[in-house]
Amino acid sequence: MLWKSLRPIALLTLVCVTFLANRSLIRSIKKSLAQRPRPLSRFTFVEEDVPERLHVANARPHVLMRTEESAHYNITSPNAYLEWLYTATPADQGNVHLGTSHRVFNINMFHQLHCLRAMRTALAEEDELSAASTHHMEHCLAILKDHTLCAADASLEPGEPFSRNFATEREWGEMRCLDVEAYYATMRAHWTEWLTVVRASDIGPVPWAGPVRD
Repeated sequence: MLWKSLRPIALLTLVCVTFLANRSLIRSIKKSLAQRPRPLSRFTFVEEDVPERLHVANARPHVLMRTEESAHYNITSPNAYLEWLYTATPADQGNVHLGTSHRVFNINMFHQLHCLRAMRTALAEEDELSAASTHHMEHCLAILKDHTLCAADASLEPGEPFSRNFATEREWGEMRCLDVEAYYATMRAHWTEWLTVVRASDIGPVPWAGPVRD
């Protein structure tokens, strides 16, 4: 008898709890959807109506990278230029063409790598920097400084790094990094798409698809 009298109240309570839970779930879904970046088709690419970041396709959340001293990527070895050029994207100089107007943007990561290559070249090949090279180096130092501060990586490194024998103690740890391979693959896809546009239009001759010297 008591259950029959309480049953309507229990059902009403269950309905209310279910309603509030669904309402909270719907709000969470709407909030998540609102935070998603707009698809490129929703931007006009006129003045400031552009995305903040390039969408990187199929990127893994994080990958581990071993940090080590290396015999490669030095300043003056015969292979130094080609080894550093390996960090560049094949032909686009770190640029992408986005939107129906094919507006050109430079990608920060590839801009920074460009600066490292330019600084290595200046150290290896220029006894005295010209005014143009000095301006370029000042620009690159400012870029690298700003992005280092922006990343604010608080990972702990071992002290006195030059006290180690690099021949036997090259590695000193792992870092959790973004998926750089996905960045290169995304840039390659954009470059392939841009070549298709160029070949199908009167924009001009297809740019040379070989490596570009910084």
